[in-house]
Amino acid sequence: MEVEKTYELILKKKEEQLSRDALLERQATQLTKYFIRARQRELKDTVEKQVEQSRKHYERNLQKTRAAGEAAAAVAQMVREEKVIISTHMAEKGKERLAEEHKVKSERREREKWQQARILYERFQAEERVRLRQAVE
Repeated sequence: MEVEKTYELILKKKEEQLSRDALLERQATQLTKYFIRARQRELKDTVEKQVEQSRKHYERNLQKTRAAGEAAAAVAQMVREEKVIISTHMAEKGKERLAEEHKVKSERREREKWQQARILYERFQAEERVRLRQAVE
């Protein structure tokens, strides 16, 4: 009787520990997701600021060229600015796309790592329970 109670107590403590570990893992996952979302917001804000600065710069240059009254020079300048804006925008989009792909791959690798760790942990726990049961018998 005492032995069974002792083993039940040990088993109960192990299950409680597993429950606590699972909770900690969920919390860690939530924190990771939070930081990923925060980083995405920062990147989005940065891009929006750059777009706004580019737009303001473009408008200032456009006003200067209109004030000068040189129609041909104004057209050439606008074309150059548009090319710069388009190329920087395309470069930013390319960088964002690469960063997003890298982030997705990194998240996938991280998720797979934790899944493998969880599988190993559960296997070790199962083996430990089997050993405990065999030791009881």
